[in-house]
Formats: sequence, C-alpha cells, structure tokens
Amino acid sequence: MKSTGGLQRRLETSSTGRALISGLIVFTFAAMLISNLPASELRRTGMKVFKPYLDATGLHQNWNLFAPDPRRATLQLEARITFDDGSTTIWHPPTGDPFVGVYRTFRWRKWAGNVLASSNQELLEPTADWIARMHTKDGKVPVEVVLVKRSYVAPPLGSGKPPKQPWRESVLLTVQYQEGGP
Repeated sequence: MKSTGGLQRRLETSSTGRALISGLIVFTFAAMLISNLPASELRRTGMKVFKPYLDATGLHQNWNLFAPDPRRATLQLEARITFDDGSTTIWHPPTGDPFVGVYRTFRWRKWAGNVLASSNQELLEPTADWIARMHTKDGKVPVEVVLVKRSYVAPPLGSGKPPKQPWRESVLLTVQYQEGGP
C-alpha cells in the first residue's frame, strides 16, 4: 500500500513541487490581501479573480461587522403563513443549535440578510415558495405567505441610549397559492 507521505515528500523535494507550493501560498496571500482592501477599483478587479478561490476554500472574510463603522440596523426576516383551514403561523429563520450553536445561526442570518437586500428582489418569491413547501404537512396547506422585513436602528455606539423607535415592519411580498398549495 502506497503512502501519501511519499507523494508529499516528492512534491516538497522537487523544484517544480516547491514552485507549485510557493505559488499556491503567494496566490492565497494575495487573495486574502485583495479581499481585505477598502472598496476600490483594485479590489473590484482583484475579486473577479480571487472570489471563487476564497469562497471554495472558506477564506473569504468580511470585517464590516467590526470597524470602523459597524452596521447599526438590525434586520429580521419574518414569514406570516395562512393555511387553507384559516389558521396562521409566523416563521423566522432557525436560531441556535445544541451542537453547533452560533455557527448555524450565523448562516441563517447571512441567508436572511441576502434575501432582505434590496438588490436581491429575485430571491423573494423562491423564498416564499420554499417556506410554503416546508409548512405543507398534516393535511394543512398554505394559501398565503407574506414576507416581512423587520428592522430597527440602534443608537450610536457609546451613547447609552435605548433605541428611539420600536421595530419597523414592511411587507416585501405577498404570495397567494391556489388550492393544493405551492
């Protein structure tokens, strides 16, 4: 049985192998450097090349959350579902998990943020359809899904003031389904 250690050793000891490894390290470093530049033509051009690699390797980083100007708006996606028997329920993206906790929540929040972005209007109807399909069970079929964007703006950091306004709500999309559901 051949060991992969032999292949690794051959790669590391040959000049071609060392050149490939060095090239991969330089490419990775350049990708991470470009992705962390402020908005500019250099970043936009570089990301066309590096974004697929960063996404595939999980190295894509976004530090907007931290500094120097974190987003003050808190957003929530809510779906109000009406069933064929007249009952209703409200759905929110899942939160928490006993095993992976915040990592699961982060992905759902990221997904919801993408759905709520005004530049992604084409995601609204497929989202409503998916939510309707997930709630079709036990003989109950959704006849309407209303997607709602809930938001509030936090006071400036360090002000010690509570939010002035409660949650604001805006209906993004209402989808009505015929007999039989989505």
